[in-house]
Amino acid sequence: MSIKVRVRFKKKQIIVPVRFRRALESEPPALDLPDVDERGFAMGKRETTWGEADIQGAMVAVTTGQTVRVRVVTPDMEGEVNSDDVDAGFPPLFAVSTDPKVAEVVEPTGGGPLPGGIFRLKGVLDTRNRPVSIQIHLGSRDGPIVGELEPHIFNLMPLRCAVHRVEIKGVGPSDSSAQRVATMFEMANAIWRHAGISFSHTIRPNIIRIAEATTAGVVTEGRGQSLSGPNEVSPIVNRQPVPQHINVYLVGKIVVKGKDGQKDIEADGQTFDKTFRGSSINPGILVSETADGQALGHELGHFLSLTHSDRGDGDVEIRKDFWSRRRLMFSNRDDDKPRPAHHADLGYGLNKSGCMITVKHVTTDPNDDEVARARRRAKDPF
Repeated sequence: MSIKVRVRFKKKQIIVPVRFRRALESEPPALDLPDVDERGFAMGKRETTWGEADIQGAMVAVTTGQTVRVRVVTPDMEGEVNSDDVDAGFPPLFAVSTDPKVAEVVEPTGGGPLPGGIFRLKGVLDTRNRPVSIQIHLGSRDGPIVGELEPHIFNLMPLRCAVHRVEIKGVGPSDSSAQRVATMFEMANAIWRHAGISFSHTIRPNIIRIAEATTAGVVTEGRGQSLSGPNEVSPIVNRQPVPQHINVYLVGKIVVKGKDGQKDIEADGQTFDKTFRGSSINPGILVSETADGQALGHELGHFLSLTHSDRGDGDVEIRKDFWSRRRLMFSNRDDDKPRPAHHADLGYGLNKSGCMITVKHVTTDPNDDEVARARRRAKDPF
């Protein structure tokens, strides 16, 4: 057996010959395909309820009672696991939980060998100060450890959404059907379920009709002008909101006025959470006719007070690397500019938007720690 080692001169180096990935990369989000937060070996700041651990590597979030698939890849080891004949490939790998009462490896039986590098992990218990590791052993369950995954298990927090159909000067979205709404929420739930948050929805029977607006079928929003521009949001979100629900409004188009001479933005969604500075605006989410389930999931992230992964204070761009693009909360702002070829597939299919909600808290990233932050807001979202 041989392992490739890339020597980094004068830099701290951790040699881990295996990595963890979504079980089926280039596939859309699914309830059993969680994102793996594999951003290096700097573990950052831990939540106070997680307890201390010496695990270094990837993290994954799983809901209590849910079984998910995770894949182990071996880019730095000779040979690959053969998905058709586990005895023909190399190396034989076994997944073993250090605490099956918190997180249990349920397939394959005995933890391995891993067919195609994939194992099934069940979230068993949401508990405090009880770190658990999924250790990858080489050769047998008792073989040397070549990698570790740190799962975090979360009880499900259900949130209710009320969906409103909106016509502006007689023009509504091109498709406000129950099927479209159900499809959007299905994907949004596939993205958020791993963080232990789910969204149910009901469609309100009455159509909200707005008579005064700049353009028929279009919401023109002046937040970019510090609320001094057009405000066509209040008449919508302040009309018929359902208490103790996330109110989602289906509209035709959304145009956000540019700030300080910048160009206007045609957005898939626009969210006003409970912290929004305009007290005259009821918390709610506008969703345009171009939005899909990923866009709805993104706006639900904003409602839970998450910020854009690529922008900092004052809405200033701070990064546009692979990892910021892969995240659900990437802004897609100015994304018509050329980008590196390896950014074309972020792990969900060619030219598909990212869906990762970060588990780690990298202290140099002001927008990190998304799972924990969203769950804190979900306890008091309205």
